Amino acid sequence: MIDPRTVPVRFSALKMMDLSPAHYLYAATEWEPSTLAQRLGTAAHAATFEPHRLVEFTGKVRRGKEWDAFKAAQGDDAVIVNAKELAHAQRIATALTLDPRASAIIFRPDALLEQPIAWARDGRACSSRPDVRVPGVLVADLKTCRSAQPARFVRESTWAGYHVQLRFYDFADAADTGRTPWDPSTRKGDRIDLYSIAVESKRPHVVTVFALDDTAIVDADRRISLWWSRLMACEAENAWHGYSQCVEPFTCDDPENFLIAPAKIGRAHV
Repeated sequence: MIDPRTVPVRFSALKMMDLSPAHYLYAATEWEPSTLAQRLGTAAHAATFEPHRLVEFTGKVRRGKEWDAFKAAQGDDAVIVNAKELAHAQRIATALTLDPRASAIIFRPDALLEQPIAWARDGRACSSRPDVRVPGVLVADLKTCRSAQPARFVRESTWAGYHVQLRFYDFADAADTGRTPWDPSTRKGDRIDLYSIAVESKRPHVVTVFALDDTAIVDADRRISLWWSRLMACEAENAWHGYSQCVEPFTCDDPENFLIAPAKIGRAHV
């Protein structure tokens, strides 16, 4: 097994510390996108940012000798899709192109698209790959979603930690450019724009652009600090336990207080 302490910290793995160190270990060393939603999201990203990576597979199923031979013949960065997935990804890319707010961010001439950043936090190697970055100016992340309706997307994205991911990319950009990240508590630092670009996965592929405010940054900082401290503790001990290290009580609600007054139940069945 790969030693997770030798793998640069990616946000996709770091956020798993909110579940358990075991989840982080898996995400850092073994995870690959496997569900249909994950494949469609990857295809939509490729169609938007690097359409040359899309390769259509015309076979019937993703298994067997035909699939294995086709997959082996593709480049490492190829995103393999079938005809239906290709059409879906291209519709999403078109929706983003036609939206004036999203296209002004994604397709500005000085934007770097899906370019990796090798950086360090507290001396620990990290790796980030923002969808869109203008160094020292803005970072944007593309999200395919069920609903880009503002209230719903913010609620669901807060739970999923999309704003935390953007703040992590903010730190990566700061390390790369040498600027000081904006600190809402002290009102110091160099602030850049942090955008979450949401596009619905179903037609008509409505697009909404969100900009993080200071409340989102404060919450993101709290979560990053918590997950990072947990990660550092696990790496120090090279221990990657699950949810709990003890036997947990299994307690049920007791609305009738039957454990204290069993006679009450007896009278109810007379």
